[in-house]
Amino acid sequence: MKKFWNFVRNADNVPVLYLYGPISETSWFGDEVTPKAFLADLEAHTDAHELHIRINSPGGDVFAATTIFSNLMDTGKRITATVDGLCASAATIPLMAADTRRGRPGTMVMIHKPETGVWGNADDMKDTIGILDTVQKGIVEAYARTGLDEKKLNKMMDDVTWMSGREAFANGFLTEIVEDDHGAVHNCAAFSFSSAALLRHPAPNANGAVLTPQPVTDHSGFRLRLMNLRLKLDEDERRTT
Repeated sequence: MKKFWNFVRNADNVPVLYLYGPISETSWFGDEVTPKAFLADLEAHTDAHELHIRINSPGGDVFAATTIFSNLMDTGKRITATVDGLCASAATIPLMAADTRRGRPGTMVMIHKPETGVWGNADDMKDTIGILDTVQKGIVEAYARTGLDEKKLNKMMDDVTWMSGREAFANGFLTEIVEDDHGAVHNCAAFSFSSAALLRHPAPNANGAVLTPQPVTDHSGFRLRLMNLRLKLDEDERRTT
């Protein structure tokens, strides 16, 4: 098990959850160990009345992201999330658990339709389409905390929507845009275009040109791991025949 999260206490003794990098390198679908480890780390801070989250992530596994969202909601704590750079794809789901969602004009938020890779026959493909549609409905339910209606949210996901900090604020994904006492804008867009999520959904630069990243093996996005599940089912079937 490799932890992709980290809890620390800040100067005010408030627990801070850092979600930096991909949300799990393997899927939590069928994983009974890693989710329990996350929950145990979260429950170690039951004495605190509030919780902070810091996010700089290209996304990852939808099941991990949804479980984290549910665990955070169940704490009953006052939660404040800050997007330090990029909050894309599955990383936007735990963001929705926060009562206060902060960003800066240089931060970026991206949402898109769930994606997967699958192996099998035509029936398997049809089943996968149904699963993806159901997963999207669940994500939209979490996004309802933005105040946007279901039709608008589905359209934004269909279009692969990239938002600046101010655009994310206008659409309800962020509730605050943070500036310093002098009114100067902080630019915190400290993200890398090295993830597969950004390869599939590149962001335009200020001149409208699309930045072209180099291919990598970090397969972020709403990953379902249905291919591995199908291979396991086929293997079990062969053993019983």
